[in-house]
Amino acid sequence: MAATALFSDRQVDLAPLRRYWHPVSEASDVADAPICVQLLDEQVVLFRSEGRVRAFKDLCLHRGAKISMGRVVDETIVCPYHGFRYDGAGRCVYIPSQPKDLQRIPARLRLIPFHAEERYGLVWVALEDPVAPIPEFAEWEHPSFRPFSGFRRTWQTSAARFLENALDISHFPFVHEGLLGDPGRPEIEPFDVVPNGHGFGYEFDWIPMEAGHLGEKIHYVYDYTFPFTLKLDIQGEAGSTILFTTTLPLTADRCSMWVLFARNHSFDRPDSEWVSFSEEIWDQDQAITEQQHPEMLPVDLSAEVHLRVADAPGIAFRRLLREQGLAYA
Repeated sequence: MAATALFSDRQVDLAPLRRYWHPVSEASDVADAPICVQLLDEQVVLFRSEGRVRAFKDLCLHRGAKISMGRVVDETIVCPYHGFRYDGAGRCVYIPSQPKDLQRIPARLRLIPFHAEERYGLVWVALEDPVAPIPEFAEWEHPSFRPFSGFRRTWQTSAARFLENALDISHFPFVHEGLLGDPGRPEIEPFDVVPNGHGFGYEFDWIPMEAGHLGEKIHYVYDYTFPFTLKLDIQGEAGSTILFTTTLPLTADRCSMWVLFARNHSFDRPDSEWVSFSEEIWDQDQAITEQQHPEMLPVDLSAEVHLRVADAPGIAFRRLLREQGLAYA
């Protein structure tokens, strides 16, 4: 199975994650030609037909050709090997080697379909019937907010390792010294991690290194959606800045993430200020996270040491992964 990988002499089964929506591409990248994307070790072809993005296993069942190497013609995708044409539903509708008026198309000659939707400028794919909706980002279309795309990064670590780093706040004074925290003030007051219908949330006050456009004191509100999406609402006197980070598990130990923004303040300032600051934070996190071992997150709480206050989000995250039957993620 594509979602099973060998890791540290163990079989790591990521199949439970196939039932969830994952971001796989920017919607604008799916235009006049098919593209291939990777999700949970699965090769997926995306193309547009009748105005919609379609997603299928990147495989022609005739002779195993990679269908994404073909082209889109008249709302169909054309196999690069023998020219078979498939419509938006994945049905083969034309075999060039047969007379046009005598097409005998085997019923089994279909592309293997996946679920695909567009939301927030991204294409989302679920490899099996989804058990939960696409993560919510209401501010993206709210009239009082200015939404804008930030950046995409690819890290040599698992999606769960990345996500746990995003949930963690106790590393701020050390990894992001001078930007998000001060090693001389590392203490964290206890806070509650509250389960909800899609994951969990928590919030706390934080005093920034310097008083910025949000004021001298800011309030962080974390809203995590299973499996790999985090919405962070940074609130201050001027308003809210939202960072919506959603993660694509490419393989067992490699992931990509998109960072989208929305804010309801400082409209006279360029979006690049928020993007460049966040990119600096991501660079610092990447340097640490790509060196963590094991590369995949061990779900068993006895495998690593945990602190009751600082690691509360990570503990809740690992428990949710375990509930889905995962041992590593």
